[in-house]
Amino acid sequence: MVANINDENFGTSSGIALRYKLLSMSNLAKAKERKFTSGMNRRYRVLFSNAITHRSEDDWLEVEYKFTQNYPANLLEEAQTAAQLSGIVSHETQLSFISAVEDTNAEMERIKKEDENDMVETENRIFQNNEDSQNDEQ
Repeated sequence: MVANINDENFGTSSGIALRYKLLSMSNLAKAKERKFTSGMNRRYRVLFSNAITHRSEDDWLEVEYKFTQNYPANLLEEAQTAAQLSGIVSHETQLSFISAVEDTNAEMERIKKEDENDMVETENRIFQNNEDSQNDEQ
């Protein structure tokens, strides 16, 4: 079963309602994903069993697949949920609720660097203001 995207109420539905409308398509995509993974595993098993590839026969087990479904995301709702979790869960968990953040560890490192830069800039402004006030007094 496929969702009727031409439905008048489809675009005005909330994020949760859209998820429910797209659930059947998501289930269909997951089934195709499993079949595709099975087929690729068989292909790599045959490929790696050939002596010309200079690979171990079991290397096909180390191949990982990443499938990403393209869902519409409500970033405002995600950001509000992440903000409401402040103090309840870790910052990494908060960031994981936002679909625009793909790598939470890299994002946390960027935040840390920005905080360090902001601190340095604040210190520079404070010391510059102190020097300016001392020069004015002289």
